[in-house]
Amino acid sequence: MTASVGLDVSSSGAVYSVSIIGTGSVSRITGTLTLYKGNSTVDSVSLQGSGTSLIRGGTLNTDGPGNYRLEFAGTVYADGGSEPLSLEITDSY
Repeated sequence: MTASVGLDVSSSGAVYSVSIIGTGSVSRITGTLTLYKGNSTVDSVSLQGSGTSLIRGGTLNTDGPGNYRLEFAGTVYADGGSEPLSLEITDSY
């Protein structure tokens, strides 16, 4: 499996990308992207992919200049079981 997240924050928002590509046994990938400024939650979005991949992009709200952290907390379902998946990236403006 390959998995990555991207983040570019500015005054107009936080542009994100998520790319998770699983093996043929993966049936579903779900998760939540949460954007933090310091320890405070700024915005979040729930994502779901069908089949072996979850590839999404979009924009979350920002809350002024500062240091931001984007976390993906998800679950990969395969062969009747599931495994957690966590990804993180930071950016600032």
